[in-house]
Amino acid sequence: MNSKNGKKPVGTAKKPKPEALTGDLFAAVFKGHKRAAAATIAAVLVIAVIAAWLCGRSGIAEGEAVFYFFNVGQGDAAAVVTSEGCILIDAGTNDAEDELCRQMRRAGIRRIDLAVLTHPHEDHIGGASEVIESLEVVNLIMPDAVSSSAAFSRLLDSVEKKGVDAHIAAPGDTYSVGDLQIEILSPLDESYESTN
Repeated sequence: MNSKNGKKPVGTAKKPKPEALTGDLFAAVFKGHKRAAAATIAAVLVIAVIAAWLCGRSGIAEGEAVFYFFNVGQGDAAAVVTSEGCILIDAGTNDAEDELCRQMRRAGIRRIDLAVLTHPHEDHIGGASEVIESLEVVNLIMPDAVSSSAAFSRLLDSVEKKGVDAHIAAPGDTYSVGDLQIEILSPLDESYESTN
């Protein structure tokens, strides 16, 4: 009771608008303009998606690396990503190729500077042709081994079609992606009984 006569004071001030209380400038500006508000929201979302796509690996600090191990079922696929580039090691099976590409895009990987395929078994190279077709792959390293599999044939076709710079792995060879450097340690022998 703040008044002199013991009664509640009666105010004449108008009730503030909700946008004034919340500081919601957007609501105040677009009050009554639902189409303009929806268009603005859509434009902001499109810009955010494009910026995220263009930035890709920008969240990785210089000198740091992020390792991804992709779920490709019975097979192998992993990536090492730095602020300067990406190295993919194997590409899983043909059955998992679409899922591998989805996982890589979700991780922000749009370009593979160096793809390393350890041996020509389907569970390591099966998804490689789709990766080459769907993403930008600059260089590819493979052992001097061949396979009569459909996966190997598709891989060679994609490498040729997309103009990927392919190299045969030799012990002592080194490759760099920015400051990240890898060295080929094997094969040590001229021939092996198994390509595994």
